[in-house]
Amino acid sequence: MRVLIVSPYFAPSSAVGAARMTSLAGYLAGKGEIVDVVSLGRKYQLADAWNRVVPQRVNIYEVNGEDGIKELEKQTESLLMMNIYSILISSMGPFETIKFVFKQCQKENVPYILDYRDPWLFWPWYYDHISCFNRLKRFIKDCYYFPFEYISIRNASSVVTTTEKNADILKSRYRKYSDKIVTIFNGYDCLPRVKYENDSSSAEYTIVCTGKFRYYSESLAREFLRSLSRLRKDGRKVKLLHIGNDTDDASDIVKNENLDSDVYLYLGQYNYNRAMDLVAKQNAGLIIYSCHEGLSTKVFDYIGLNKPIMYYGVCPSELSRFISRFKNVVVASTPSDLEHGIKNFIDNRIVKLEEVKHEEYSRSFQNARYKDLIDKIVDKKFESYE
Repeated sequence: MRVLIVSPYFAPSSAVGAARMTSLAGYLAGKGEIVDVVSLGRKYQLADAWNRVVPQRVNIYEVNGEDGIKELEKQTESLLMMNIYSILISSMGPFETIKFVFKQCQKENVPYILDYRDPWLFWPWYYDHISCFNRLKRFIKDCYYFPFEYISIRNASSVVTTTEKNADILKSRYRKYSDKIVTIFNGYDCLPRVKYENDSSSAEYTIVCTGKFRYYSESLAREFLRSLSRLRKDGRKVKLLHIGNDTDDASDIVKNENLDSDVYLYLGQYNYNRAMDLVAKQNAGLIIYSCHEGLSTKVFDYIGLNKPIMYYGVCPSELSRFISRFKNVVVASTPSDLEHGIKNFIDNRIVKLEEVKHEEYSRSFQNARYKDLIDKIVDKKFESYE
């Protein structure tokens, strides 16, 4: 079987949008499938590190022209015309690829899967905290893309979402095609060389945040740092380490709020393996989130490393409910609840999420589910030829 993946973000890009398809491509190649990937080159991702490990035996066709989406379209069309592919998988991030994938697959009679990281169209989060004028622009843009989404889902063999809530949103919008829509989680990468347990005897309790910290809500980030500062004044040695893009650095919040300078340490961008090495040595993982839908990718990393999870944000939300199913978690929407939970973690030296790891949330487990879906679609295609 030969698989074509259209994924604008892909290794060696360190962007979070590259993780899912990079992992799936590597898994499929490891199972003996031939995998080709069309992706955006370095020119379009200058703000991101370029250090994600490229899977072995995966052929990557990077485009670097003036218009990234048009270049992706040209390269995809060129490959599909070779008539060698059993199936195409389109990563819906950025969403604009939806304009050409359905047409090209229909023309070359290739079944395809749409993979949604987020709902994209008419997603409330995109409309929050922007001016009325920008909301109108966003609405017009969503209305423009709606027919493309409708046709694409109508003709797709399957539509995959990363969360159950996102699946429900698409099912309610496209009730006629709801049986095509399934959920396959992101999952955590298996890192056998990482030491999963930290030194729990250390006097200082260290919390780590990977990726977005202030991005979703600067006010929540500010409140979190204030809470840590108050706990430090009460005599509890606690601090936050942050790995992420420099645009998300919150050092200025510490300075402007006159907080203890040791409460927060921004470490910069790390490649994935180095980041996980560091997370494994800390006591707990942090997620700040302000969306009602979606599951943060980092939640699976914390699960994989068996780290207690602190969630501070909108409650209830899909993510808060998901996290609440585990034993050692803090789920809070107010500073008082947050501080109570952190005190409990520190005073009782809680450094494990669960006593037993949850293998069902690994990427390998989720990739196996993805391959089963691909196999069923391809088998059905060949049955129709008999």
